Amino acid sequence: MNLNNIGPLRIGGYWIPIEVDNPHCHMTGLLGRYAGDDTKIIQRDDNLPAQVVAETNLHEVLHGIAEIYMEGTDVPETTIAMLAQGLFQVMGDNPDWVFFVSGGYEEPEIEGDEECVT
Repeated sequence: MNLNNIGPLRIGGYWIPIEVDNPHCHMTGLLGRYAGDDTKIIQRDDNLPAQVVAETNLHEVLHGIAEIYMEGTDVPETTIAMLAQGLFQVMGDNPDWVFFVSGGYEEPEIEGDEECVT
């Protein structure tokens, strides 16, 4: 799976599209950018290792969260970078925890799962 297969992300009350291979990133040499003025994430995906693409996307999502939930607060770039790297490591090393915190604790409703009476 790559970023082209992922639809917009819901952050706060906003749908944030992910625009892959935006010329701005190539011209500036950036791997990604949360463009708050346009409310979107722009990111490179040109033959970069999947881990770099994923961690960059998480980094830009954290910028979006900071801008939407912490409006008016200037979160330093180093703080975002450290949080992204740490969270990426924790998520990668603990897939059961990721499943749990993303709603996996809820019992799924399975249609037709009633007990059969004969």
